[in-house]
Amino acid sequence: MIANFSTDMQLALRPVFAPFLVFFLLVTFIHPLSAKEKHHHMLANPISSQTTQGWNIEKQNQNVVVMSRQRVQGVFEIQAITFAKAKSTALLALLDDTDAATEWITHAKSVDVLDWFGHSERTVKTVFNAPWPFSDRDMITRSIAEYDSNIDVLTINIENQGDRYPTQSHLVRIQHVQGQWRVYPTSHSNDDSMVIITYQGSADAGGSIPEWLANHLAISSIFTTFIQLQKKVANPKYQKVQITD
Repeated sequence: MIANFSTDMQLALRPVFAPFLVFFLLVTFIHPLSAKEKHHHMLANPISSQTTQGWNIEKQNQNVVVMSRQRVQGVFEIQAITFAKAKSTALLALLDDTDAATEWITHAKSVDVLDWFGHSERTVKTVFNAPWPFSDRDMITRSIAEYDSNIDVLTINIENQGDRYPTQSHLVRIQHVQGQWRVYPTSHSNDDSMVIITYQGSADAGGSIPEWLANHLAISSIFTTFIQLQKKVANPKYQKVQITD
């Protein structure tokens, strides 16, 4: 059964499902793990049961794994995975809390809702601080959320809307955005309050950033974001989302 969402937290559902966006801007380089390091970390990692087939592990610790792969026509796709002691619907509440977005989304400068459609769809603009000497970026996306109460799974699909809104001269528009959030109970622990959170997606950073540099920045950015996400989504105030049919 697909349900709608409401909350008793002072967080209206008209805010955003969008901060998956940050994965495309950052300031630090990363170095791929050696085969030995990958093996050691996956054995110790509580999310090591998640499939990595067809993906290259780029960066990870015991709480977060970031992977990448090249798809057709050279599309660079990223997948990030973490776990948290939270309800499956807590991510909705966190993404709704746009005032807190800059506290956990790497390099997010602002998040604004442009439009909303019922309880589950939003159009959102996010602006990012880009590292010097590049111009700041913005991204406009539409997010469509579904919650299946039978299996306690939250899915948020991300669609690009950048070509539907005018650009601003001081910002470079991120294009070709597509992605998906998924949150679901983990079988790794007997604690039924533990969930797995994943994001998988791709985008074109636009402008003059070289492709190889944009890819490295994307990996570092999403890694930092997911470290902060794991802590933030466990906040008790985000566990108060109520599900209504």
